[in-house]
Amino acid sequence: MTTSPPAEPPTSERLDDFEQELDRLKIKGGDAEPERRLVAVGFALILISFVWLFVCYNGSRGAEDPREQTDYLVLALPALLLGIFGVVMWARYTLTRYLRYWLLRTIYEERAQTDRVVGAIRGGAPSE
Repeated sequence: MTTSPPAEPPTSERLDDFEQELDRLKIKGGDAEPERRLVAVGFALILISFVWLFVCYNGSRGAEDPREQTDYLVLALPALLLGIFGVVMWARYTLTRYLRYWLLRTIYEERAQTDRVVGAIRGGAPSE
């Protein structure tokens, strides 16, 4: 059984025109590295908040005086807010990356479909 090399995506005039227009406008693609770092920072904030909350929980269990327990509760509130902020940051940048990929894939597939339809219309039209 022989395997053939993967087929190159079909090029079209419209795609070439689009690439030339992008070159003319000097539009650069975005760098994905800052988003990856921000996803990692969001995840790290979540982990830090879990550790902080765990420490506050264990400290409050050992405290006999209700005022000491209240102190640990007050210390736990910033940890809770830090965790919520980390979840929001992680979700925002993770969804941004996924939706950007989805949008580019949809655009590419729609252009390829349009090129196939145009090719079928041009090739299938009876000559007069």
